Amino acid sequence: MLVEHRAEDRRRHDRQILQAFIVTMAGFWLTIFILFMTITPLYAPGVWPLLELPVAATGQKAPDKEYDVWVSIRANGEIFVDEKKVAGSELILPKEAGRSVFVRVDRAAPFGAVRTIVRAAQRVGRRQVTFMAAPSNPEH
Repeated sequence: MLVEHRAEDRRRHDRQILQAFIVTMAGFWLTIFILFMTITPLYAPGVWPLLELPVAATGQKAPDKEYDVWVSIRANGEIFVDEKKVAGSELILPKEAGRSVFVRVDRAAPFGAVRTIVRAAQRVGRRQVTFMAAPSNPEH
């Protein structure tokens, strides 16, 4: 009779296999969970770059049009046009009247980056640039 065929050895062997399986599956699902939680939000529209917007008590909801231009300024001064990073010297805003320009600025952004947006709008002759803010009471 082989050692594995004795009842207590067989139970110990089965328990070791079960523990190895549980550890392996827990590691696998933990890895999948971490990947899902870190990668998925990056592909959601309007999430990147993450900004802490100023708060406004009044205002209106911005229209959601595909041809609008969205400019974002992060706290470190990086400028994004339609979620693509651009250098301040490369920033070109559209001249067309049908395309609105919406600017989202982080609360801690340097004023020089905001001035870059305003100057780019002046260079192309745009009369209106809309600065976005988070509502102070998001329920209304």
